[in-house]
Amino acid sequence: MIKKILITIFAIIGLGVITIALWPEKTYMPYKVSDAYQARVDAITMPDFPKSWQWQRYEAKDGTQLRWGRTAFNKNAKATIVLIPGYTSTLEHFAEHLNHWDSQGYNVVGIDLRGQGGSDRPLANPEKHWIDSFSTYAQDIDGLLTNEIIGKPDVPVIIVASSLGAHVAYRTIGDYQTNVAGMVLNAPAFKPRLEPSNGVAKTVIGLLSVLGKGKAYGPEQSDWKPLSEDMNVGDACSDYLPRYNLHDALAVKNPELRMGAATNKWVSEMLKSGALVTKPGYADKINIPVHMLLVPDDGIVFNEPPKRVCTKNSNCSFEYVTDTRHCILYGPDAAVAKVYGAVDDMAVRTARP
Repeated sequence: MIKKILITIFAIIGLGVITIALWPEKTYMPYKVSDAYQARVDAITMPDFPKSWQWQRYEAKDGTQLRWGRTAFNKNAKATIVLIPGYTSTLEHFAEHLNHWDSQGYNVVGIDLRGQGGSDRPLANPEKHWIDSFSTYAQDIDGLLTNEIIGKPDVPVIIVASSLGAHVAYRTIGDYQTNVAGMVLNAPAFKPRLEPSNGVAKTVIGLLSVLGKGKAYGPEQSDWKPLSEDMNVGDACSDYLPRYNLHDALAVKNPELRMGAATNKWVSEMLKSGALVTKPGYADKINIPVHMLLVPDDGIVFNEPPKRVCTKNSNCSFEYVTDTRHCILYGPDAAVAKVYGAVDDMAVRTARP
């Protein structure tokens, strides 16, 4: 009897596995918002980029075109700030902050990671996050910084990066020891909070990848759609609506900049990279000043991994930013001011004689 039950269970599991492997991908169809939501979006004005802003393209080693931009370079600037946005974000979300740094006497640079923003996207469905390895992100950033930014002009370069961007920035310096002066990392995404747990999610994602579903969305993930059509609801990223609503407004105004969610392969590679950068000894490779801003009770990432690596490096410090959520630069003015202050402190710390 027990043998028959076990055979039945394995048959059901096998059928489920075969079904998943053979289930076809949906044809990509961009989400269409309601007329009422469109009207709300039309009433929102997106911040402009700095007056001297120039868009650029950089060709990565594999031919991928990365979109980046910069203000007119000034050899007397306090530093060159390089902004790297986080997961699903693009430079348009941060124009307000780029303007602030420009007005404060910095050279300002922004980079869209491959696969999002205005950079090349690798899949037929352009909204999907996919990467072969996080080492590719690091190679991209090192190449762009080394060939296009560092030494042009010869002032200190400070990376300011958020969430996924902070992970990539840390990985870049660890892998390549790129010649930047310092980093300000906002809520580094070294270990994401996955449902129902990281262990279960890793097992499921690994199985789906083995079944050839690496380019498929992870469980319960999908293309972009607004969080709420009334624009009065925040989430674990931010509940400060004047800035947070710019994210969905941009996705409506510029559909080509939309990002959905992560594929199984992308999540798998993020977990691998997170394990690498938090491994004992990896922090020793980070030989420049780093300041991390963490959010208490962050609903998107765990704080313990960045704290652990930071405490193992004498060049690293961290502080908590209260009354905000994971996406600090989408938060209220007091939280944003903490980032601005950290950047100014880093500029003083890394200034050349």
